[in-house]
Amino acid sequence: MHRILSGIFMFLLAGLIFTVFLYVASIVIPIVLLICLVGWGWLKYKQGKSVKLMFGQKHSHRAAPKGEIIDAEYEIIDDDNR
Repeated sequence: MHRILSGIFMFLLAGLIFTVFLYVASIVIPIVLLICLVGWGWLKYKQGKSVKLMFGQKHSHRAAPKGEIIDAEYEIIDDDNR
């Protein structure tokens, strides 16, 4: 009789441990997956931002200049010789 009760107790204890594991896993696994998803999204965002920065500068050099190009000759003016 003692052996049967011990077997039942071990079976119930194993079931209880497994149930607690499922409860903990049902909370921890979604949190870990959410952290991984946020990290992946952050890396994609930073990668896209760096690609735009790298290739955006090359395109801005090909575009028309924003200011005027002035071709000027400089003279040295000596005010005492006027």
